[in-house]
Amino acid sequence: MIDDDEELAIVQKQLALVESIVESWKKKLLPHNPKNFGIYAEGAIDEADKLRALINEYLERKKSLPPESGVPHTTPGQQPTNVA
Repeated sequence: MIDDDEELAIVQKQLALVESIVESWKKKLLPHNPKNFGIYAEGAIDEADKLRALINEYLERKKSLPPESGVPHTTPGQQPTNVA
């Protein structure tokens, strides 16, 4: 389960990595040996599906929460700004 935006960013990076691996295999293996592509890619595609589900679940949960009032918005590594 993703608990905050920092974890969301990490999972999004993991998803991008898995997707790039599958794309690489698709270019290198699929044209020459579709069976091997299927074997190599099956686990990675399953993992990508799981990561997408985690991301979607977090974003849906976040949408349903009321906005935090009075709490300065920050991104990782950023100092909070003063809220007047």
